[in-house]
Amino acid sequence: MSPTRKPRIGRGLNLSRSRLRRWLILVPGGTLLFLLLLAFLHPYAFRTTLSYATRPLWDTLIYPSAPIINLASAELFSSQSPDYICRIHHSTPRTKPVQLWDAIIFSHELDMLEIHLAELYDVVDQYIILESTVTYSGQPKSLHYKENAQRYARFSDKIHYATFEGSDTAGFSFRPGDFAIETQQRGYMTDIINDLYRTSGAKPEEVLVLVADVDEIPYDHTLRLVKSCSLPPVLHLQLIPYVYSFEWISGDLDSWHIQIHTWNPKSSYYKHSSKSTEDYITSAGVHCSFCFARISEFQWKMKAYSHNDRLGDHPKALLRPERLQKAVCEGDNIFGMLPEAYTWWDLVTRWKGHQARRQTAVTPRLVKAQPERFAYLLPGGCERPIE
Repeated sequence: MSPTRKPRIGRGLNLSRSRLRRWLILVPGGTLLFLLLLAFLHPYAFRTTLSYATRPLWDTLIYPSAPIINLASAELFSSQSPDYICRIHHSTPRTKPVQLWDAIIFSHELDMLEIHLAELYDVVDQYIILESTVTYSGQPKSLHYKENAQRYARFSDKIHYATFEGSDTAGFSFRPGDFAIETQQRGYMTDIINDLYRTSGAKPEEVLVLVADVDEIPYDHTLRLVKSCSLPPVLHLQLIPYVYSFEWISGDLDSWHIQIHTWNPKSSYYKHSSKSTEDYITSAGVHCSFCFARISEFQWKMKAYSHNDRLGDHPKALLRPERLQKAVCEGDNIFGMLPEAYTWWDLVTRWKGHQARRQTAVTPRLVKAQPERFAYLLPGGCERPIE
């Protein structure tokens, strides 16, 4: 009979002191070697990973601090009087009517523009659509709206369309990829709004301007609330942030850059990225970022928009159609980056992909009305044509 052996606990972890010392030397050494190789072979990926992994140490999420109230349901708006609606939102009815102008900078999001226009047509008095002849990265682009104007003919009575020649970045201290063209275009939109304001003969407090990208879509009843009630002159709208479709929620409810201004040509500006006020309305709509029907559209935007530097040192690898398709279906980051998290808990919980929420109740009305056409925006429709 073989001699009795003492049982090993944690077999494979039964390290002698000398072996443990070797591990303590080799593991940090191997980690350091890996980091050095990453910094040499992929300098942009190294810098970005280090920056995003340490964000909770050096950055804080700037967020408006005084919510008006959680937005009441659409059903309540249809069944109750304006006085009651204003009262439950801590306000009073407006004493005179106002116009609402929806000012949109458009690039190439043909489906999303149609969804946006259809969602808000009944409450918006005028759409202002501005399209540039160049991308934010400085590359020439077609005028996609102009080429597809017939698609939006049913909204044309409320559309004011303009184009922007955005190739000249002289006078800016940064490169075209560093938001120069976007900054120019937002300034040009401000000029257009001011010109329309003056020619309309509007008086102070008679025009509200919605500052929103095409993929930022407030609910119809959110805008009815703002038009009907005497709320603060500048408001942020907190949106539910989706990515790729209305299946994947991207992190927490921190999509709040969309704004509504009581327009004053002397002081108002069409800005989107910074905080303008402490007042906001919660859960006021949806933001569907990178919600495209074809893989080629993902590739186009990744190269064209202001954050195109995220393609880093090896863009061809990130733009591979098979890789993008997999990331979209798994809710992963298409740039292969860590999440933009401001707390350690958020960084850990969002380390892999996005939160999945299979809920279609918050989708815009056109998507719900035509689910076959917009199947790619609904849960289970992640497969995109690779063109």
